[in-house]
Amino acid sequence: MSATLLTLEPDETARAYLARAFAAPRLLGIPALDAAPCRGGEIVELYGEPQTGKSELLYRCAATWALPASRGGGARRVVLFDTEHKFQLPRLRAVVAAVAAAFPAADDAEPAAAAADAALGRILIAPCGTTLDFLCQLELVEQRAESEEAPLLLVDSIGAFLFTEDRPADRKLAAPSLTPACVRAIARLLARRRATLVAAKPAYYEAKAGDPRGDYHPEYLPRAWTALVKRRVCLSRESRTTHGPCRVAAKYGDFDADARRPTRHFSFQLDARGCSDFKD
Repeated sequence: MSATLLTLEPDETARAYLARAFAAPRLLGIPALDAAPCRGGEIVELYGEPQTGKSELLYRCAATWALPASRGGGARRVVLFDTEHKFQLPRLRAVVAAVAAAFPAADDAEPAAAAADAALGRILIAPCGTTLDFLCQLELVEQRAESEEAPLLLVDSIGAFLFTEDRPADRKLAAPSLTPACVRAIARLLARRRATLVAAKPAYYEAKAGDPRGDYHPEYLPRAWTALVKRRVCLSRESRTTHGPCRVAAKYGDFDADARRPTRHFSFQLDARGCSDFKD
């Protein structure tokens, strides 16, 4: 794979360019997802309780997507929407550097440190204090995507403003919810630009004990959002020790209206630097 995978080459026809563009692999750094068929224009949910590695996975997705081909990446742009003000630049640097150093590059590949610096230049952080901020940032991304390739969109987290800004419809003085407008903006990016979005989604509710559906998790986001979600990774913390790596179990599966249950299992560990070692 070339670092100019989605760049129009000299004398290249539109048919050849589109063939290369739509054949671009999904490079998220999550084995179960990277091995699945790449549909393009899809949403992946990272669902789980706090301290289960959702932000770590988003950082790993950003690193893998942005690193050059010589380090196993796609050299493509990333936009990370920070809605919970949890973004940590040193943490992202550590993950990018670790992913770059772990890839068995060729002898003539650029050094891992240089590759990591180049990848960080492709990652844009978009702080969002309100739903309106999030909507404006999405509109800016959509406008830029008209003339450029659609970036990987990462949201940490998608449910940040739901309970703080949404108000009952019968309250006359309540401002209208902008959540549906955000979902529509995301849907346009997915449909028009074939963008991929990975969103962390906190588990605000616990499944009822004895529920025969097993892995069922109550939905709290609008139906318009859940209709767009195609894949879900459910994360659960297996080890709660305060020292050493934390082992996290993940269950992956297609997200459909009937089953909505993950079908594949994999695990990884989180260390003090925020890096992940995956075992499929």
